Amino acid sequence: LELSDELFEEQKTAEQKDQKLRETLLEMVHKHRLLGVTDMVWNHTAYNSDWLRDHPEAGFNLENSPHLRSAYELDAALVKFSRNLTDYGLDRMVNTVEDVDRLLKAVDEHVVQPLRLWEFYVIDVDAAVEAVRGAWDIATETVAAEDQSALERLSGDARSEWLRAYIIGSHSNALGTRFGRTIDPARTAAVLRLLAHDDRDLAMTQLRELLDLLNLTYYREYDADVKAIRNNIGERVKYERLDRGSWKFGKPVDSSFQIVDPLFTTVEARTEGVPDDRLHLANNGWIWGGNPLDNFAGPESKAYLQRAVIVWGDCVKLNYGTCPQDNPWLWEHMRQYTLRMARVFHGFRIDNCHSTPIELAEYLLDEARKINPNMYVIAELFTGSEDTDRVFVQRLGINSLIREAMQAWDSHEMSRLAHRHGGRPIGSLAVDCLGEPGVFIDDEHGAARIDAVVAPLSGSLPHAVFFDCTHDNEVPAQKRTAEDALPNAAIVAMTACASGSNRGYDELYPELLNVVHERRHYAELKDPLSVGLGEAKAKLNRLHAEIAQYQEVHVHHETEYVTIHRVHPVTREGVLMVAHCAFRGAPSESHFDSPKLYGTAVTPEFAYRLRPEAGGHVPVDDGVLHGLPSQLEHLAAPSIHQHRDDRGMFTELRLPENFGPGSVLVVRTRLVDFKPNLDWKIRTCADEATARLTLGALNAVLYR
Repeated sequence: LELSDELFEEQKTAEQKDQKLRETLLEMVHKHRLLGVTDMVWNHTAYNSDWLRDHPEAGFNLENSPHLRSAYELDAALVKFSRNLTDYGLDRMVNTVEDVDRLLKAVDEHVVQPLRLWEFYVIDVDAAVEAVRGAWDIATETVAAEDQSALERLSGDARSEWLRAYIIGSHSNALGTRFGRTIDPARTAAVLRLLAHDDRDLAMTQLRELLDLLNLTYYREYDADVKAIRNNIGERVKYERLDRGSWKFGKPVDSSFQIVDPLFTTVEARTEGVPDDRLHLANNGWIWGGNPLDNFAGPESKAYLQRAVIVWGDCVKLNYGTCPQDNPWLWEHMRQYTLRMARVFHGFRIDNCHSTPIELAEYLLDEARKINPNMYVIAELFTGSEDTDRVFVQRLGINSLIREAMQAWDSHEMSRLAHRHGGRPIGSLAVDCLGEPGVFIDDEHGAARIDAVVAPLSGSLPHAVFFDCTHDNEVPAQKRTAEDALPNAAIVAMTACASGSNRGYDELYPELLNVVHERRHYAELKDPLSVGLGEAKAKLNRLHAEIAQYQEVHVHHETEYVTIHRVHPVTREGVLMVAHCAFRGAPSESHFDSPKLYGTAVTPEFAYRLRPEAGGHVPVDDGVLHGLPSQLEHLAAPSIHQHRDDRGMFTELRLPENFGPGSVLVVRTRLVDFKPNLDWKIRTCADEATARLTLGALNAVLYR
């Protein structure tokens, strides 16, 4: 275990690198008041990890996972096909759907059919008959009485199905070697004696008929899987070759840009004599709509064969099993890695938590908390199910879940996410008005009795770290418009939860970086606040920290506008933000009803509009990453007008001119003549004052 040399400018020993890491983290804490959280990758490792050469059993290989052999042979054939594409009369450029169709036809003709993959599915009839013929003479097996009764009672398809299950016995039905599926010769011979009345020739004839029926089911299974293979390859090729956002767009099909990314990595053993099957390791990835609790590399899954895995070609999936005894070296290796990180960092971000064996994550976090009990744990957890999320959060003690603003497809969904990820309604009675005087007994300090307010514990969603954009998301310029970077960031900053961002977002990078293949360097910015939306983002970040205790929230959506009002539950001071979203295809002008804030004074804070240059493009590639050229325009403060109607005095907020898509404004709000200690005064002696009131009378006192 050693920190990578790529992280340091000069060559250092392992001890020097560890020391430099500790010094940097201490400087972050004491000089910049920043805590360090590190990415913990337990589910996979880099394909070029040196220790894989000594411990290939740490991955899913063809020796410990023979069910992957058919998937590996298909994968290897696709790699060869990509390399020799012109030998089959095909153009290396794929530009149209018709090109994809021609490619798929060639894959079927030159890859799938020659592989004879059906041999992995069916039973070798001749070999099975000979095995049963040999067992016939030995006659060591008999049919139990209850099985004989079932055989006599059943008929037709039900009887055939019973027979198929009986002759297979305990043999695994998972794919393995060619003709790896078989039957139990002794059990089969025993049941055929009953059916054929000890006539061996008749029994062998019946067996062939039974095996043909059994293989018919297996051939249908094969046909369905080949259909899935074709479909998954086709959809992947269409995305990678025809979608401008893909890193393979406009690239030829060759060894560097294969028809599909390989699902397996072959490592080079450090010693001689290591079987090849031990060195072919399954790469990691994910499955669209898959159950995160299922092991898609396990024997019950055919995801690799069906090419359903959206693969990360630079990562090898690790094979832990379910307990340390299943792979002792790997569990201990990862324990040591985890302990080293827990000693220096303040928190963990669990990468790919949804695909990490939950038993492993539970074990490693328990070990880490032994030396760092106050560790902050964030998880990249995308299960698609709140119930499944809850299982991970409860078992692993996760503090926060990563959530992504760029998943929103329109302004309405954006407002829903902002509402979902934190806060309680303005004026809520959920906490403050339900508390009662009580006593807290502190067992850690001699059972000391401490006066406290005891409030009911109400259920809530797991706490979120809401990112305006992560390293996995397409940037606003790709998925929406470049202008939307500002309103998107403002909505995230106003949400009552933790927030996060990614390098390049504020600079308006034009596209998602491919972290595997990107070779350019980040630009050194002399004045970061003058680039992109830097100045506005800095103010939004400071505001986000300032209003952390403003836990009451109101979110309003209207056409392309999202309004968020955060209010302090005691002082009633608030911050209101209006964002004009800029989703692609949305109208440039949308109706907006001016907010009316009753009994409220309003003070403008700031207003901006992001204007990318028309037809703006990134400068010529000079080896440095650049954002889109843009201007952050200061807008005039909103006009504030005070009026009165039958409900009383109110303040009307009118948007400034040019508040078009890509604009945000922030104002502060304050209830006029409000006294923060009013809540305490009302509650003083409230029990005595209301003790004799009926529910109807209490309703009149409170609301009429």
